[in-house]
Amino acid sequence: MAAAALLVLLAHLAFDFDASARAHAEMTNRLWHIRERYRALLSDLHEGVVDVGGARTRRDALMSELQHIYSSGPMSPSDALPDGTGDPAKTEPVKNAPAA
Repeated sequence: MAAAALLVLLAHLAFDFDASARAHAEMTNRLWHIRERYRALLSDLHEGVVDVGGARTRRDALMSELQHIYSSGPMSPSDALPDGTGDPAKTEPVKNAPAA
């Protein structure tokens, strides 16, 4: 029993799960903010508040900010993609996924 407790303690100290959880929570908050801004952009575009050119500019800025969040977060984009390259264009489409 003491050996199991020691292993758990060593794993906890070696991997620092608390810091990892805080980093993921911070990244989640930043991603949620991007999501809300994107939804507001879509709403503005639908209501005619912004023109298509302005919407594209704001969309590109959001995508750039999103890339920065992923690159500075606890999980890099290459970890998230199946081929490990970090390039979404090089990934294979998910089977049974709706067409884009």
